[in-house]
Amino acid sequence: MTRNALFPATPNEFFGFKRHPFIDQPGEAEPLFSEHEERMLMMAMEMLRIGKSFVLTGAPGTGKTTFVRHLRERLDSRAFLPVFLPYSGLNRAGMLKTLAAACNLDLGKRTVPPLIRIQKHLLDLAQDKNPRFPVLIVDDAHLLEQESLLDLCALLADPDQKRSSASLILVGDETLERRLRLNVLAPVWTRMACSLSTRHLDESEVTQFIQKQIDRAQAPKDLIQTDAIAMLAAKTRGNRRELLNTATVLLTEAMLRNEKVINAQLVLSSEFWKTTG
Repeated sequence: MTRNALFPATPNEFFGFKRHPFIDQPGEAEPLFSEHEERMLMMAMEMLRIGKSFVLTGAPGTGKTTFVRHLRERLDSRAFLPVFLPYSGLNRAGMLKTLAAACNLDLGKRTVPPLIRIQKHLLDLAQDKNPRFPVLIVDDAHLLEQESLLDLCALLADPDQKRSSASLILVGDETLERRLRLNVLAPVWTRMACSLSTRHLDESEVTQFIQKQIDRAQAPKDLIQTDAIAMLAAKTRGNRRELLNTATVLLTEAMLRNEKVINAQLVLSSEFWKTTG
């Protein structure tokens, strides 16, 4: 971690930890999942193993991105080809171009429609000498146009072989599932085998999560005192992103005050705690 010239020491030096406990860094170990998330991961892996598609929804900050990243890392690269689209707020043409680029397919100026070319490309991948099953992962899927959703579904079946040609994971906020349930999108919704949902951590899960982050960073056990953790859980309502951001702010504020621990008094008197909820 680089040094801030305004501080006499880095957080690692000041608090005595090996790495910052609340900031994601390259080369991280596996993410810390709750029991609910571990079950979701097993379900997701099994759905992909048998060529099924599914929806992953949840409020912002509840761990969808972390879940998807870990799922991609878990897939056997010899058997699966994850194709990740990080943003879906594009028109139909833009989505097809983005998907083609993610598949390393040059659409060029040929007369064959882009959707047909992408479909053929995915079928070729699945039938190659060293076949890999495509897994299309679309983030912010609640922003997709109706035509783009139907395009994605057209890529999932091999009409000649009567089998799946790809799996699709639609990732979005809570509005995504409600939208997919509309009659007009029945062709999409009926292709989704199941619906997974991330959720906020409860108070006991927040305590476990914070303590595991501290242990992993090889930081002092009392870095955040128990009453301060309870206040964090209540203030952030168990939102994982808000939890990590707030803990980072409080840790920095403790440095500013030359204090080695985060306690309830620091939480109550914080100058920089962002109002949430």
